[in-house]
Amino acid sequence: MKPNHHFLHALAGLLLLSSTAALAQGIWRCGTQGNSFSDRPCADGQALTKPTPPNALAVQQATEVARREAALAQRLRADRLAQQQQFEREQNGLQRAARLSRQEHQVAATRQADEKTHEARKARKARKAKADAESGAHQHALRVAAAPR
Repeated sequence: MKPNHHFLHALAGLLLLSSTAALAQGIWRCGTQGNSFSDRPCADGQALTKPTPPNALAVQQATEVARREAALAQRLRADRLAQQQQFEREQNGLQRAARLSRQEHQVAATRQADEKTHEARKARKARKAKADAESGAHQHALRVAAAPR
């Protein structure tokens, strides 16, 4: 958003006019310590001298300062938004990495379970084959013993 130069000129002029109008009436420093101010004379007050109203150069300088500050505010806002977007990208990356890590862990656990199941099946097959072999050998021995000689 680009600052409106007409608005800045008008604002600077309005501020200068309002301060000049207040000074035209006079300002008094009041109180025993001089900590309060008034636009009317007070019993123990001192009249303050009026500063000269700002000239065109002062108005121009004030306007330039306001323009520079508005531009700086815009740059700071853009920097802040860029940092925020970078932070969000990093957070998304960390979340994605954590999600992938969980998925990899689940895959590894599934693989491990599959390997255990495979090993258990192999062991069952081996036991069955051994039992079948022993049973076949036992039956063969019984047939041989029962066979006529």
